Amino acid sequence: MEDLISSYDEMVTGEGSFRPHWRALMHTLRGLSPQQLAEKQARAALQIADADAFIARTIPPSGSPGGRMLDLLPLVLPGDEWRAIEAGLVQRARLLNAILTDLYGAQRLVAERRIPPGLVFASPAFLRPLRGVAPVAQAPHLYFYAADLIRLPSGEWRVFSDRSQAPGGVGYALHHRDMLARVLPEAFRAVAVRPLRPFIESWRQSLYAVGSAVAPDGPRVALLTPGPYNDAYFEHVLLARELGISLAQSANLTVRGDFVYLKTLQGLSRVDAIYRRVDGDYSDSLELREDSELGVAGLIEVVRKGHVAVLNMPGAALVETPALTAFLPELSRHLLGEELRLHAVTTWWCGQQRALAEVTAAFDRFALQPVFEPDPELIEPATLSPEARARFEATLAARPEGFVAREKMAPSITPSLASDQLQQGKMGLAATPVVLRVACVWHGGEWHALPGGVARVVSDHSIYRNALRPGGVTKDVWVLADDDRRERIPVSATAATARHTGEDTVLRSRTADDLYWLGRYVERLESGTRLFLAAFRRLAAGGIGARAGAELARLAEALKRTGWIDSALAATPVDSAMFLDAMTGAAASGTMLRATIDSIMRLTMATRDQLSPEMWQTQHRLAAHAIAHFNGDGREVDALIESLERTIATIAAVTGLAAENMVRGPGWRFLDLGRRIERGIDDARATVGVMSGPVAQYEAGLRLALELCDVTSGLLRSPFELDLGRSLHFVLAASGNPRSLLYQLDRISRHLAALEQMSGASVAPVPIPALTKLIASFPDDLPDPDRADAVIAALFERLNRTVADLAALSDGITRSFFSQVAAPHRTGISAGPFERAR
Repeated sequence: MEDLISSYDEMVTGEGSFRPHWRALMHTLRGLSPQQLAEKQARAALQIADADAFIARTIPPSGSPGGRMLDLLPLVLPGDEWRAIEAGLVQRARLLNAILTDLYGAQRLVAERRIPPGLVFASPAFLRPLRGVAPVAQAPHLYFYAADLIRLPSGEWRVFSDRSQAPGGVGYALHHRDMLARVLPEAFRAVAVRPLRPFIESWRQSLYAVGSAVAPDGPRVALLTPGPYNDAYFEHVLLARELGISLAQSANLTVRGDFVYLKTLQGLSRVDAIYRRVDGDYSDSLELREDSELGVAGLIEVVRKGHVAVLNMPGAALVETPALTAFLPELSRHLLGEELRLHAVTTWWCGQQRALAEVTAAFDRFALQPVFEPDPELIEPATLSPEARARFEATLAARPEGFVAREKMAPSITPSLASDQLQQGKMGLAATPVVLRVACVWHGGEWHALPGGVARVVSDHSIYRNALRPGGVTKDVWVLADDDRRERIPVSATAATARHTGEDTVLRSRTADDLYWLGRYVERLESGTRLFLAAFRRLAAGGIGARAGAELARLAEALKRTGWIDSALAATPVDSAMFLDAMTGAAASGTMLRATIDSIMRLTMATRDQLSPEMWQTQHRLAAHAIAHFNGDGREVDALIESLERTIATIAAVTGLAAENMVRGPGWRFLDLGRRIERGIDDARATVGVMSGPVAQYEAGLRLALELCDVTSGLLRSPFELDLGRSLHFVLAASGNPRSLLYQLDRISRHLAALEQMSGASVAPVPIPALTKLIASFPDDLPDPDRADAVIAALFERLNRTVADLAALSDGITRSFFSQVAAPHRTGISAGPFERAR
């Protein structure tokens, strides 16, 4: 990177005064103390970390967020300057689309040698099966276009790279604007900033207009995402919500006949337009990359027949290569009859003799990279050793067509808050170089630009990175309004997305499956945590007496039956140091605990679009707490108790938010259905565990059963605790006890009835009557030992059968609701306790 002294200063003129479009913002910031700015910066950082799945998983134990950071100071652009950028961006989109139309059609530009054939036919981005395949519904090849811009020391904006594959940025721009509106509202009151949401509304109308051209009666539009482990998944979720379209992974879509369908609970629903966020060559494993698991097999043939529009068309990445840049001015005159408005930085494709001569004559002024590398390793001749430089010169001379050279430029600098000085109570600004990501979308025959974007702070070679990856510092981009069209505050992402409710009524079968298992794993974690907590409270009490020993033995049996510890640990004497050490290890970092937490994190990411922002944040706080729990330095009993209690409290917050914030639709039903089935299984197994043993110790088992049901201490001190029939009725069958087994079975029956009515599917009935009859026959008083054994044995048999019935019911739910074919789905319930993870 060149010395920043030679860079254009976005905020300050050469005379040292503020540029006019920065004055209002800086005047506002001067009214805030360094402490206030530091607090606002910290709040913005935490909100970014809470919202972004990838970042939320990497919060360090100290609590300071890692990864992507949002600087409070935006990049400010005056309206007239933006209009010039906008005009150039739109013209560039028109030009690149015209080039794509020709290269996937008549290929006159190649025949006339206006574009070298090697830049087309040797490019891995040229998808030959798409030759002759016209976009559907008169949509362009390049529906969505983005560009990374840098400003030269002269003040002129130049394109550093074109983005035509599946570019991101708009979702992050919306998120940044929402965050700043929350933490820095005074700036929006002082500065007239153009809003971003009209662009989103125009984009939404465009998508549905394309879909309507394919299917006039109620088109369905889907955003095709690689899934929750993609770096940009947070943006995919946000855009799907804002645009009111379905969010779909490969597994959610299928080709049947000549159409693409979305798998839903009601069956297959036709998809008419797909906004593609999967790389083009991965979009169809049948005609493109056969190893792809991210696309839809047969998609290209459906496009070929005109039955689905894919935006951008696969193969659009062909015009991303910087080697094409040098040919664009002449192509603009030829295809558009216009001079190019927005030029690129000086770029040469070394495959031409004149270009190679220009580069070798001033080698040190250029940075070179392979022509077709999307994320290249940069080669700077000026920094190479004499030996390495000689080797590269020989490589370049032997294969010049394989390299492209770009003149090294110092991006403009813009102020960023200096966190270290703010923490010392000083108002500090740091000069940081930035690259500007801007974007436009096609609507009604024209491209329309987002009035703003994302500014990325760059250093060293990060300017050459092709993606808005997690990590680094980003900024909002403010385009000043010339009239009353300005951003209003407060901006609420939740309120904005609530306008688009069409997706609430249709649930993808894969998402229903994920929600069901998310409910199961959250409930599984709570059940295990309660059992461990009960055990450690007794272990922390000091000397283990007869009563505590009997209760610990039963808790160990319950933990074994529910899969949290193995048989060897359950058989270890509870008053031994070995038992304490092994229990501590199981609670702090056991295999079952880690598998459960990993599953919750994975499923929370997969169901991001179904959860409210508050529930999403709470779920990730649960995961972050679990990570801190695993990474704890010590395994002291009191620390484990505190950690387990926090886990219980966080789970209670998650389930409370689900009860209060989720619409009572199919998504909520599957989430709660999973919880009820898991609680039913764990309640039955735990009851068998704590009630095992000799008759004389039934009292210990009853105490534990009531404790695990959250019975208050006042109730435990009453004679109720010694009443076998009433106690077991409360634990297993009380309609007023939300933790009783029969309560779970009743809720399961209600959910299934509603889901069957909605979808027409049929599932086996829940085994309520037999259990109810058995519990009703229990005597109120504790019978003699011989008869008590028979009564408890009958109860255990019925509870074990209930576990098996619920496992079979889970398989039936999978076949009826989650699969488009009637194939069994392994749940693992009937397998060993450590094989239960899905």
